[in-house]
Amino acid sequence: SGTVTHVALLSISGSGENPLTKRSTNRIMEQLGQSLRTNLRRGDVISQCSASQYIIMLPKANYENSCMVCRRVITAFHRAHPHVSAKINFMVQPLTPNICVP
Repeated sequence: SGTVTHVALLSISGSGENPLTKRSTNRIMEQLGQSLRTNLRRGDVISQCSASQYIIMLPKANYENSCMVCRRVITAFHRAHPHVSAKINFMVQPLTPNICVP
């Protein structure tokens, strides 16, 4: 459609100097995946792209709204799992369409 879509990368890490164990990482990623499925719109696309990262495609959302969505998901995750000590960081980038002209 020629509109800009934003892509967000959410990454989990241990808090402070305490790295996450593999078991903790798997559990937290499962919980974060559930928070993403619960708190995103129907047309948003989620994929786990590594052991500690999710990538989200947010069509029809501008940069500010995409950041707001990420903050909302992270807040909802911490509210649902207050004892999880992992840090969740996010980065948002535009995914612009390549228009090929023959």
